[in-house]
Amino acid sequence: MKKERTGKKGIRSILLFITVAMVSFLAIGCGKKDTEGAKEEKNFLIYFVNSDKTELATEKYNYKGADSTEELRELTDALISGPKDNSLKSPADMGVEILGVTVEGTLVTVSFSKTFSYLDPADRILVCASVVKTLIQAEGAEGVSITIEGAALVDRFGNPVGVFGKDSFLTQSGMLGDGDGRTAVRLYFADESGMKLESLMQTVDYSANETKERMVVGRLIAGPDSMGYYPTIPQGTKINSINVTDGVCYLDLSKEFLSGEINVSPEVTIYSIVNSLAEIGSIRKVKILVDGKDAGTYRDSVDISGMLSRDLSLLEE
Repeated sequence: MKKERTGKKGIRSILLFITVAMVSFLAIGCGKKDTEGAKEEKNFLIYFVNSDKTELATEKYNYKGADSTEELRELTDALISGPKDNSLKSPADMGVEILGVTVEGTLVTVSFSKTFSYLDPADRILVCASVVKTLIQAEGAEGVSITIEGAALVDRFGNPVGVFGKDSFLTQSGMLGDGDGRTAVRLYFADESGMKLESLMQTVDYSANETKERMVVGRLIAGPDSMGYYPTIPQGTKINSINVTDGVCYLDLSKEFLSGEINVSPEVTIYSIVNSLAEIGSIRKVKILVDGKDAGTYRDSVDISGMLSRDLSLLEE
């Protein structure tokens, strides 16, 4: 028996608006030649959550708009209308309404209903990934910001989550939304002396609802998978939160980061983290917190009160 969808009619009646401010998508695409009145045919993917709520799944969408300025509106409408496959879940099926979409330059801002805040963390990531991956395909869109009824999305410590890009959520070998997989990342671990860094291309398993920055720090905490490389972060350290805003990665670690023992220099620990995160193209600086607070200095040696940039001077020659 076909599943009855509830709330779709009401959602469609919500004032969903596309506001183009400062620089419109039309201006972004002004260098392209358009044939007046012609329909341009494109294929997009609409991202939904699978029935088990463990990963994303896609449905193809054939766009036949007159020009690129209609792409964002149609992608949003397709996401709200929901999947053809009744086993998949739209944001509305997850309990979240899309209240509005605005555009300012290359930034798309999506306002969610406050019910988003009631979801468990894994479901929040899936809903965000569904919306971001769908809307970032619109021509001219370079980032997507999420708000809750107009208020900035924050983590549990009140830090702004910031702007999501097309690479914010991991996917399998470029196959968008295909679930778990394996990928190679460059990580920085300690050498045998504990005084230098060595880079290691490490193949890692990942989940489709895991952000790149969380995956990188998680693998650093787990330690290297190859001989000749040594861990840099004390055992028992946990990631309280991690997010990227305007090119800055805000990393909040548990107290074990300060109290745990590790047989490497403080500089090696800090720059194994900073350099590994800087391998992600969207991250330029890193801010490290401990239990939501500024730690000042790490092991009375390295100043971590400010923003830290990549430093390859510790690399083993």
